[in-house]
This record gives sequence, C-alpha cells and structure tokens, in this order.
Amino acid sequence: MKKEILFIGLIALLLFSGCIEPPQPVPNKKYCETDSDCACGTYLETGDCFYGNKEFVNTEKTCADFCTGYMGDLKIKCVQNTCKQVQKQETADYEVHEWGVLAGCTSSDDYFLTSRPEEVKMVVKEPVIYIHSNDVKEFDLRVEFKEGKHLLNYPETEIKGEKIEWNNVKVSDDCQTETIGATKRFNPVPLEEIIPILNNVDADCLEVFNGEQARFLFYEGEMQFENKITVDYVAQSMKAKIKNNGFYVVYDLALSVEELMSVPQEGFYDNPNLGLGFIEELKPGEEKSIELKDIRIDLKEKMTGIGFTEKEAGSFASLWQDNFYHSQYNTKGYSKTLSYRLPQSETEKMISLNFDPEPKKVLRSLWVMVNIEN
Repeated sequence: MKKEILFIGLIALLLFSGCIEPPQPVPNKKYCETDSDCACGTYLETGDCFYGNKEFVNTEKTCADFCTGYMGDLKIKCVQNTCKQVQKQETADYEVHEWGVLAGCTSSDDYFLTSRPEEVKMVVKEPVIYIHSNDVKEFDLRVEFKEGKHLLNYPETEIKGEKIEWNNVKVSDDCQTETIGATKRFNPVPLEEIIPILNNVDADCLEVFNGEQARFLFYEGEMQFENKITVDYVAQSMKAKIKNNGFYVVYDLALSVEELMSVPQEGFYDNPNLGLGFIEELKPGEEKSIELKDIRIDLKEKMTGIGFTEKEAGSFASLWQDNFYHSQYNTKGYSKTLSYRLPQSETEKMISLNFDPEPKKVLRSLWVMVNIEN
C-alpha cells in the first residue's frame, strides 16, 4: 500500500512541477471565440456537410445550400462561443463602391487583378472597396474568386483558400490615416506607396480586428480572362477597326498608340505622335472604325459619370490615367494599349462580394487594360 501511495504522489509531483504536461482537453468542434473561428463545408472525419470550429471543417468541399441556405440568407457566426447558423440581416443603409483593373496582353489568357499600376504582362489586377454608410456601424465581407487565386490583401485578414474574409469591420468616425493627393505615373508601384492616395477619399473610415484603420479594403489576385476585343490598326492612316467578339457589351473603349521618334524626358509622357481613339459602347458582334487623333480622355470624369464620388474618381484617375492613355514604349519604339470597362454582371461572374448585412447598393467598375502586340 505504501508503494502505491508513493507512486501516485510521484506522478502528481511530476505533473505540478512541469516534467509531464497534463492531458489537454479535447477541442469542442463547435467552439469559437470570433466569427473567423467558424467555417462551413464538410466534416473532416465523415465527409458530411458540417459547420463548426474551422479545425474540424474541410472548406475545400462546400455544401452550398447547407452552408448559406437555398435562398442564400443564412451564415455561420460565433454566438456565445458556439458556431451557429443564423439568418442574415436585411439590407442596410450603406453603399459599396469598388474599382479595379485587369491588366494583361493579347498573347495570354493569364491576367492579374489589382488596383495599383505596375509594369506587368499577362496580369489581372483589382480592387479597392470604399464604404459609404448612413447607419451601419459594423459589417462582414467575404471576397471569393470564382476562378484564379488570391495574392495580396490590405488590411491583413484571414484567408480561406481563395476566399478573403474581413469580419467585424467597424465604421469609425475618427480616422488616423495618412493622405496625399494625385500623383504622376507609377511603374512599378509598391502598395505602401499608394496607400495615402487610396486613403485620400471621402469614404468612411474602416477599422479591422487588429485596430488597423483605412478608408478602403484592398485585394489582388491572378486569374484567367479571355480578351474578346480585336484591333486591326493601320499605322500609315492612323485608323483602326475594333470588333467585339464576345457575348457582352463593353464601355468606354479606348485605343492608345504612340510612335516613339525621340525618348521623352523623365516625367514627360506627352508625345506629338500620340494617337488616341475612343468608343463609348461596343455591343457583342459589333465592329467600329475609329480615327486616332491627339485627343484627351478624362478618366476622372468617366468615373464620376458612373457614380463614384469626386475624390474616389480622382484617386483612380491619378493612378491609371497615364497607364490607359499614355502607354510605355517597347523596344521597337511604339506601344499600343487597349482599355475598356466591363459590365458589372461580368465582374460578378469572376469575383463575388458577400456582405453582411447586405448593402442597399453595390457599384463595381472593373476595367481591362491590354498591351496589344504587333
């Protein structure tokens, strides 16, 4: 008996002295502390549709109707430390404004999605999201790539596969952010350099879970996009035929051609041999002829006409005006750039924005910039 008591006492002493760690409690498969602890998909052990703590969920295999409801009116939230399925709130009194650019070239379907200019080929770049709220103080946002992959986001948040989730984003009255006005051409552009420009708007101040503040949410990705607009350009006559071979209308289409006679000085991009042509709308199957002239297109005016505020439009134009309409020269001394705006319905097919509560209005302006090769 004494030996047994001594043996038990020795185990207790080892446990309390830290030599042997006490057994850890088994995690509750529904336990959570924040919404980001919860996920919906299939249960790792059985493969059945399941929602709960993300450590027990395979999010690569989704159960659409199970997770979001047949009408898309359900979501998973952390309620009193338990992952639960709850009803989404009704449409709230706030607006969302988003702009971005798909940048690529005609020799590839690989594009890069961004909101910052950069010397890139075969890339698709997007987006900056602004919020204008009347009464909403907090919201959740999930950005989901239907095709392609996520590369970068700001402010930092949780990434689930090709889904970017900003949860419990607070709309703040007091914003401590750096701002600067319009600047000249950026090539290439580190994100840190344009954050003050993106903050120089009249949108609401947003605060994420770690207390970081900004007047925008930003993400970038890479995806497949097939440019369906073809260009037949004749240099001698400075004329071009442009045809829409796609199945949807495109807007604000511009063809910029620059013939380099002498290298411009740094900081000066106007060239006497610039030819610019513009088509307001090009329907599916439609072909139009344009004459390239020394004209100016005001990108800021185009954006305010769509519905963006003056400052939002100014931020976009300061970054992209020159990239759209004054392209960089290649080694042969010329450049041809095609740019146009996609209908919002096509943007939705590529990337979805899921807000909770749902905003009254979502304005999305996704532009395509194509470097046309000879």
